[in-house]
Amino acid sequence: MLLLILLAGILLINNALAASDSIDSEIKKITYSAQEYEIGNMNYPQLLVYISESRERLNEMLGATDKEIGGAVKQEEIRRILGEPTEETRWVWVEGEEHDKKLNNAVPVWKKIIFDGKKIQISLDAWPSIFTKKKFPNADSENEQMTTNLREGDLIYRLNFWIEYDILSALKCGVS
Repeated sequence: MLLLILLAGILLINNALAASDSIDSEIKKITYSAQEYEIGNMNYPQLLVYISESRERLNEMLGATDKEIGGAVKQEEIRRILGEPTEETRWVWVEGEEHDKKLNNAVPVWKKIIFDGKKIQISLDAWPSIFTKKKFPNADSENEQMTTNLREGDLIYRLNFWIEYDILSALKCGVS
């Protein structure tokens, strides 16, 4: 019995390490693509495609809900990929109602710069939102099944990649 518990623990740790390696691998792919863009081996639309594909794979690794609801991820999963939050806020976006709402208690926000080049800076952010099914007015039984792990009012996060340009450097280097 003890051996079985020990084996289960080892498998659990091994799976967690493999997931962490996969997440790191995706972030490395993004930084590689950004480097390729910076040296002129890739154009901007290609960079966007690579970042979009990586974001999709990261959402899958984090167990994000179906694409129909935009990759909603719980706080614990974001913490796994981005570590400790970089700041806190009392303001959250209420999905479906399209407005901000002030909370009584602060909730975490994550901002992580994953590439800081001469022309561009890429950051991975996660800001809190309140989930509401109002965003999906034509919900049918299939959509209901997709959102069974999310309840009305749940605090969720979405991974966002931001690309900022250093305009002066980009002009000097020639933007492609």
